[in-house]
Amino acid sequence: MDDLVKYWTLICINPAGGYRTEKSAIAHRYITQNYSHISESQHLQQQLVYAYQQGFTEAELCLRCFISHCTLEECSSIARQFGEYYQFHQFDLLTYVLDDDGSLSTEYSPLSKRILASYNPAIATLNTWATRLVRQHPELNQFFKQQGLFLKSDWAILNSTTSKQLQRILKERFYWSAETIQTAILYLESYHAVYLNDRIAAGSQGRCKEPTSEQLQRMVEYLQPKIVSPNQILNQLLAIAHCLRQHRLNRYQTESIEDKAIQAKAEHPSHSEADPAEEFLNYYRAQFLKCLNASLEIVIHDYTSRLKGQKVDQFLTALKLLYCQRVTMTQIADQLDLKRQDNVARLLKLKTLRADVGLHMLKGLKQDIRETAQTFIDPERLTQFAEAIDLALRDQVDALLEKDAQQSKTPKAYQSNNLFAEQLCALLNHSGA
Repeated sequence: MDDLVKYWTLICINPAGGYRTEKSAIAHRYITQNYSHISESQHLQQQLVYAYQQGFTEAELCLRCFISHCTLEECSSIARQFGEYYQFHQFDLLTYVLDDDGSLSTEYSPLSKRILASYNPAIATLNTWATRLVRQHPELNQFFKQQGLFLKSDWAILNSTTSKQLQRILKERFYWSAETIQTAILYLESYHAVYLNDRIAAGSQGRCKEPTSEQLQRMVEYLQPKIVSPNQILNQLLAIAHCLRQHRLNRYQTESIEDKAIQAKAEHPSHSEADPAEEFLNYYRAQFLKCLNASLEIVIHDYTSRLKGQKVDQFLTALKLLYCQRVTMTQIADQLDLKRQDNVARLLKLKTLRADVGLHMLKGLKQDIRETAQTFIDPERLTQFAEAIDLALRDQVDALLEKDAQQSKTPKAYQSNNLFAEQLCALLNHSGA
């Protein structure tokens, strides 16, 4: 039921700054009168898309409400990833793409209407389609260029990724199962065999465009006897590209082709001989991130396994609203019909959640770091410094958790360098929460 709220609440620009969520009485009444028996978001979306194609303006309004939430999520994601370095905020992006006021006028044409007009359910989900068109918005991309940012497309990322690289990243960074990784590799190989080969054969240059319907159909044929649809292939490719993009960001690789990237390389030249201290620090940073991700996954799974019924969906939705969309607990309480913000606080139990994540992290880090440190320091000296190492690790973990605790009090102030928030949001997006 929680996701259904998106079909009758519209995200609008707040002239004073930021955004606000407005309930559309027309959209809510239309859904209540026609689809009150539906409790699953995707089913409702399918029915609304069908009604929209039959010419029902109320159904269109419901879908425009949903698109406004997709738009907010995408702008939040971009601002979180690039805003600090390129000096822009979420609100700067929203002003270009959040232009729907909920009017039913046929002469009014906000971005959400144009997204719907070009939408083909056989090709992608509405969320996927809306996200792609928001990211490709001409005026928004012009703004990025003015800031010195050139967003690499999903297709360019897939073009430059080999099967071996994908296998390593999905295994070491995202902990996908061996079977799921092999399936992902098959999708990537079908993409290379069709899309990349077509691009090379045509001598195409410049920004990569999305695969055509004809190319997706050829990928379906390439994957035979495996039975898949063009829609499944597109969604899988976008999911893979999302993971690859997250991996690049977490390795602090820029996705810009402007001069700052070249300057950064000049200021930090590589050395022919590895510095042991730097090598150990690189390993430590990688292990810290790996332990954080593993701990978050364990704790979230443990929490949801103890919840019953709709509490599971409420818990995951509230986490995503707080960490991915930076919605306040008061607003979350309104959206999830939890009456008051203290009910949201009791549902999330953030203090306990952070503490549990911290305990799992310390356990994993202590074991990994001590074992690896033996290759960089004499075992006898390592024993002498064991307590100091434990204290240093605890300080690092505590600092991570304290930063999140402070920023969670004012979600709008979340910064892109909050590693706990970034990785929790990535986990929630990957799991489809």
